[in-house]
Amino acid sequence: MKAKRFGNVGVGSITGWGACALVGALGAIKPANAEPAPLYAHMEPVMLDSGVLDNPSNEPAVVFTRILDLGPDVPWVRVLFSDANLPPGSYVRVTSLLDGDSQTLDAAGLADWGNGTAFFNGSAVRIELVAGARSAGNVVRTERLFVGEVPPPVQGGVAAICDTADDRQASTDKRVGRLLNTEARPEGENTVFPLGICTGFIIDKPAGPDDKLHLTAGHCFRDRCAGLLPKDPSYVFQFNVVCVNGTEPTCSNPNCNIYHPPAADQFPVIGDSVRSWDGAVRGTANDWAVFKCGKSNNQTTFVHQGNGPQAMFTLGDPTNLFLGSPIRITGYGADGNGPGGGGPPSACKCDPGAVPATGTRNATLQTAIGDLIDVAGTIIEYTTDACGGNSGSPIIGPGDKAFGIHTFGRLSCDGVTTNINGGTAITHPFLQDAIAALAPGGSQAAICIPTLSAWGLIILGLSVASAATVVILRRRAVSAG
Repeated sequence: MKAKRFGNVGVGSITGWGACALVGALGAIKPANAEPAPLYAHMEPVMLDSGVLDNPSNEPAVVFTRILDLGPDVPWVRVLFSDANLPPGSYVRVTSLLDGDSQTLDAAGLADWGNGTAFFNGSAVRIELVAGARSAGNVVRTERLFVGEVPPPVQGGVAAICDTADDRQASTDKRVGRLLNTEARPEGENTVFPLGICTGFIIDKPAGPDDKLHLTAGHCFRDRCAGLLPKDPSYVFQFNVVCVNGTEPTCSNPNCNIYHPPAADQFPVIGDSVRSWDGAVRGTANDWAVFKCGKSNNQTTFVHQGNGPQAMFTLGDPTNLFLGSPIRITGYGADGNGPGGGGPPSACKCDPGAVPATGTRNATLQTAIGDLIDVAGTIIEYTTDACGGNSGSPIIGPGDKAFGIHTFGRLSCDGVTTNINGGTAITHPFLQDAIAALAPGGSQAAICIPTLSAWGLIILGLSVASAATVVILRRRAVSAG
């Protein structure tokens, strides 16, 4: 039996109030729990000022060095520069004293990174200012660092294990990345607060001559139909965070704290490229995001280049799926199962106080297979295991294609009750519009359609089968996260 079709909703562009009505009608809002896994951190006030420095020599030279050590209990650090001037040939180099990983950023690279850096493991980093030959006016300054915290007892996302055992297994899929959100940060406060871990993936749609676009869940960015600030340093896209046998350097700490991959596998999200609809605002069926990334360490590679020419998903039409088709979800969900994998549904929570400690797979790349239940409007539903942090994972079906974006999970997934896992179909018309807008030569337009207020009565024009029809929609907004 073939899965339910979308009807009039395809991959073509649909615009205007009629499109809003159509999305409202298709956005069959179901109570859903979709959320990133939490990442605990605080802003640490740290004043560093290199002063204005010149290099009169004919060779690049290190003109300033400082080690910043936050203490033994800090698991990771991200540097945020408050000011920098890097003339041609000059750059700043940041190095972790724990594992020796380093990142080099010139003026263009620092701009792409929003004056921030990659995430570095350990509590201490060395900052070096390298002045270009015969350069003048070199300076770097910081006022605060973004500092990791030991997670509180029992952290993770909404449980969405679809039977009596967690079927997720370690993966090494280079097409799928971990998206870290440091946006919700209090300015100037040394206060611990949870941030977000989501999943994103590379698609075979161009972002430029040498790069591809990326997709994730809209609630990972919130509702950003017109993009973030161009220099926003809040989001970093990481790849190759694997833990196959429990001993890889990117395995999480047994106390659930995440480890970061080398800076070469981390990429800044370009803020003003983000186009997203938040399912918590617009309904479960309307939860998607498209974005571009800048280059990694020392402006060397884009995401697609760094992960190989085949590291991207071809997109599939979910109306071609059959009920019971195998559906794979690959991503960075919360996990408290330990290095062996498996375990009970409670594995969607990672407890740093567990004895023995079992957090090594927390927020590392894992995959699971389940069955397709339905394709209804712009929602795809399935029985595949997923946890908080899997938000934004590709919904992978036959042919290894991405048919949608995982966006919600519930406590049971038996397909008999309403408790199932699901996401937004790739064929969502406004998602397709956003992909087209961000492509080379695209309009770069915002994808902004008014949201419907709670219990609001809105009369919209909708053309169906070439006949003008007035549709009255009564809709209750239900949070998806």
